[in-house]
Amino acid sequence: MRLATDRQQLEKQCDVLQEEWKEEERTYHFLSNSNEVIKADLYKVQRENEWRHGVEKMLPDFKSLEDLYQNKITQQETLVKQLRVDLKKLNEAEYENVKQVSHVTHTYSLTSIKLLIY
Repeated sequence: MRLATDRQQLEKQCDVLQEEWKEEERTYHFLSNSNEVIKADLYKVQRENEWRHGVEKMLPDFKSLEDLYQNKITQQETLVKQLRVDLKKLNEAEYENVKQVSHVTHTYSLTSIKLLIY
């Protein structure tokens, strides 16, 4: 009887220790991954600082990531403006297109009737 009780106590202790180990393992992996992300961010900041101060060149046309991103934003804004102009033109031309489709439909109908008559 004593051996069974001791065994149960040891199993409970093992279960508790295993749960503690799992929690420590999760914490370790979380901190390790967080550390890697921070290292990568620090590296990016260091590179950006080097590019800004002319130690190295990022790209021939851009001094830094900020310049590159600003250029991309400007390109996107230009594209949006052009798309809005194109959309306005399409909306303005929509009435003419509907009229033209109507004329073609009527012409087709007239042609079909003429073919039936002759």
